[in-house]
Amino acid sequence: MRFGAAILCLGIAGALSFPFGEIAWKEVRERVGTFSPEALERSAGTGIALGTLGGFRTVLADIAWLRAFHFWGKRDPVDCMKYCDLAMTLAPEQLFFLENTANYVAFEFPVWEIRKRGGFLQVPENVQREIHKKALAEALEILHRASLADPENPQIYILAAQLTAIKTDRIYGVPDYAKSAAYYRRACECPGAPLFAFASYARFVGEHVPAERASAKVFLEACRERAETPARKHFFSELLTEYFASPANG
Repeated sequence: MRFGAAILCLGIAGALSFPFGEIAWKEVRERVGTFSPEALERSAGTGIALGTLGGFRTVLADIAWLRAFHFWGKRDPVDCMKYCDLAMTLAPEQLFFLENTANYVAFEFPVWEIRKRGGFLQVPENVQREIHKKALAEALEILHRASLADPENPQIYILAAQLTAIKTDRIYGVPDYAKSAAYYRRACECPGAPLFAFASYARFVGEHVPAERASAKVFLEACRERAETPARKHFFSELLTEYFASPANG
């Protein structure tokens, strides 16, 4: 009931945001000229549009996200994605926008497409699988573009690893554990990577990617040597013992 109430409130907020959004768009147009997601995307790389908006951009990003949520409620992937893109462009530092956009594309949009084609009983299972695989690839591409803009942000690679890790045989085909492990490894290589990224990397390699075990063991041993506290050294020692010490794990 609480979840339902929260969704209802967000839906109402999205609908009620439209009058305020129109005021916001009008003010921005007066300040920066013709304003649209497409126009902003073309100029965002120069920093001109975002610099002109100043602190107002975070307000606009929130409004754009409320609009995206409104179209999410209408099951409209085109307009939903348009405003997701706008929110991410206006506030690229907000991981919330990136994470939820990737989840929309990977999980929500393919279900809408299947229902649009007649539903799960009408669409052949192999076609459903291809729809889901395409959606996952598009979500990973969104994260890839984010990583190009912020290559040392471990959270981006963790999101990509989590997306690839939750695939199932029925929906996506055989899970690609090697790809998940590679994303976790890239996250581990970023400054300030959280410890659970290292733990996830060790687990995926230790349990599913035997070809990577030797490289992972060397990497984790180096991490242990660089650890600045006894607690962190112990953490890496535990990972090495659990996943790489036994003959079965190499």
